[in-house]
Amino acid sequence: MNFTRPSKTLSLLLSTLALCEFSAQAQEHLWDKEPSLWDVAQSYKLIRPLPAQFGIEGPATDGLLNTQVTTANPQGSPGINLSNGKLKVSLWGSPDKLTLSISKTDVYDRTSPHPGVSWTYEEGPSPRPVGQLLLMAEDFAGAAQPEITTSINNGINSFSLTNASGTATAALSYFSTRSDRNVLVIKTDYSGLSNPVIARLFSFERPGKETPLPNHEGEYFWLRQTLPPEKTFPNGFEYYLVAKVTGANASLENDTSAKGLGSPTFGRDLGSAASAVIPPKAATHLVIYATVVTTAESDHPLEEAKKRLDAAETKGLSALVAENQAWYRAMYARRELGRIFTGDLSSDLKDILMPFFYQGSWQNRHTYMSCPDPTAYEGDGNYAGLEADTAPWQGLPCFNEELYTGDFVAARDESIAPYYVSLVNFWRKAWEKHAADAGKRGMYFLRGYVPPIKNDVYFSYDPDAMHGQDWGSMCWCYKNVWNEFDYGGRDNVFLRDSVYPGLRDIADFFASLVVMGKDGYYHIDPCLMRENEVGADAMDCVASAKWFWKTAIEASVILNADPYKRSEWQGFLNKIHPYYRMPDGTLGGIVQNGQVRQYKMLQHFIVNETDEYNLESSAADQELAYNSTDHTFLGADIPHLLGRDRDIFHGGAAMWIWMFNRHPWLMYYAIKKMGIEINGTLPLDTPLKKTVACWFEPERLCNSRSGTIFFFPTVPSNFDVAFKDFQARGGFLVTGEQKNGKVTYAEIKARRSAVCAFMNPWADHSLVITQEPENILVQSDHEGEKYRFTALAGKSYRLTPSP
Repeated sequence: MNFTRPSKTLSLLLSTLALCEFSAQAQEHLWDKEPSLWDVAQSYKLIRPLPAQFGIEGPATDGLLNTQVTTANPQGSPGINLSNGKLKVSLWGSPDKLTLSISKTDVYDRTSPHPGVSWTYEEGPSPRPVGQLLLMAEDFAGAAQPEITTSINNGINSFSLTNASGTATAALSYFSTRSDRNVLVIKTDYSGLSNPVIARLFSFERPGKETPLPNHEGEYFWLRQTLPPEKTFPNGFEYYLVAKVTGANASLENDTSAKGLGSPTFGRDLGSAASAVIPPKAATHLVIYATVVTTAESDHPLEEAKKRLDAAETKGLSALVAENQAWYRAMYARRELGRIFTGDLSSDLKDILMPFFYQGSWQNRHTYMSCPDPTAYEGDGNYAGLEADTAPWQGLPCFNEELYTGDFVAARDESIAPYYVSLVNFWRKAWEKHAADAGKRGMYFLRGYVPPIKNDVYFSYDPDAMHGQDWGSMCWCYKNVWNEFDYGGRDNVFLRDSVYPGLRDIADFFASLVVMGKDGYYHIDPCLMRENEVGADAMDCVASAKWFWKTAIEASVILNADPYKRSEWQGFLNKIHPYYRMPDGTLGGIVQNGQVRQYKMLQHFIVNETDEYNLESSAADQELAYNSTDHTFLGADIPHLLGRDRDIFHGGAAMWIWMFNRHPWLMYYAIKKMGIEINGTLPLDTPLKKTVACWFEPERLCNSRSGTIFFFPTVPSNFDVAFKDFQARGGFLVTGEQKNGKVTYAEIKARRSAVCAFMNPWADHSLVITQEPENILVQSDHEGEKYRFTALAGKSYRLTPSP
């Protein structure tokens, strides 16, 4: 090993010379040439037509999963998305019957989750629709469908109407307040009306289900819906959709079990309504406030709803808009972390990224319309469609799709991390009991859909995957918890309290699960090969066991905890059976009846999930991992994570990309703007394609899965690009720039005190490391091009090549 320890005087001289050379090379950085996202958001507008038919804007998938836009129109008519994280809302309808379809993350059918009950794909508990908020004005019957203009700096959706004769006009604005206030607001300015305006709350009647009950009192009108008692809410669950109209005196009316009251969806029409009717002369300047409050939020949901509406009215429209604007400003500021720069935020790129930032406020590929909190009995999935009584997979995230490390790298983890951290810790005691009941140590859970219910008894109701042996799924889910510490820069208290207990328990479970074979290796038999077949030593199960042992060892060292367990886990790591090989030398997937079978979609697990094969693996191992899988669907990330195919974007069926591999909102706008369906491979032959590929796959620019930071490992050819504050393993923030094929800037910030390892961005130069802004020389060790130094929390370190 070589030790680079130059004298302080010489090092400072070298550092000064290197910085002078750099200043000559890059007087202006690429990020200096682009405006802030907040500045762009001040003038950028989203403009799209209001659809007359039901749907919800966004990346609906096809076939079985097309619940977002299922209407009489087979192509769907995407409504305008007004979701705010807790409310899922779509604006659609004709000018005389403008409709908001509403659902909420804690409005859920919990009446069936009992141990031993097997739920099918089509049936069982699902998120329940809340209802509709309609704004009805007969004067505008037959008027042209308007275009909606959305200000992405505050979420205000504005449009105007003119009736067919030109005698009546309306200027309308719709917006959702942020989820901590959770109020829907409609501002109207009418003129020339001949007929009343009606603000109406509506919900369909569902055979065999509860009947919505309309009522009113004073200025408030509402719909109450109830669900029967069950273990989570033993006194029953209810929710209130409540509204009030300000700016005019309205007469309030109730209608029950009638047709034509709301906007039909899925062929339904019968329902109940609570309405406010405003005379035409009084319907000039109106503001309508509405909210949804449930038993999960308050013991007195109706009173809480009234307080919420009164508080919004007291706050006033201007202040509510200012609150929204402050929220969006903070959101765009977060997006500056993990941002990619080319020096040219072109109009084409702007039309992809700005809507993505705005619509993808909650950066979770599996719940991209919302941000549920399991501890508040909330749940949601991207396939839980509005207005639907049932949802595929019960409308909940599943533990076999969470390949989110790239999102952590690009600092898009602010909804992913809390969901899984909360979920795992909320259910940990039940999962420990699950293991104890099976005669095992620690805890385990299986792939499935954990509903938003009381966390006393864990169960699974997915008959295709359970079989009692789906051990690999735990890593799919739990890695998000670890990544929040590892990439997210959280402190050791978080590691000790929120990460390590579950990590230790699952490591112990695998230790009690494996059996020693006659060949001297530990085996997992039986186990399930990702949703499919049962056999021995399924790759994802073995890889999961290895990841938990290795990671638990790493965490226990940091915390100085459980040295005996650490030794035990290392013993299992040393003697677990190696992955099997096929006759052609590629990796096998599972052993059945003594025969090794390959499952080419599975090999991504050891690259994308457990990081076992990475940029520091030997060339032979990298070749093995690359050749052992296809590069579509789940294997699409393997090439760029191994430093391969820098000028190719690997895709797959768009449905699966949206669900699993890429962020759906980004894919939605990229396809709309670039005019291509990314099925198979896409040559990266234009600046726009190269830029978008890097947004999809940030680890092209910074990869630290091996524990060592690599700058620009799979960057497209002939591409000037920079990134700022990417999150790296160890809690580091990394910034880099490349121009004309050469790195022109490299910086590492430490959020925890730790040893930092990185690969020299300038292979033909030795390095100088300085702590900034103090310009203090930092000593480092290196072996070949791999450097190490001790980083201090809160400090920044500039890397420069020696002349």
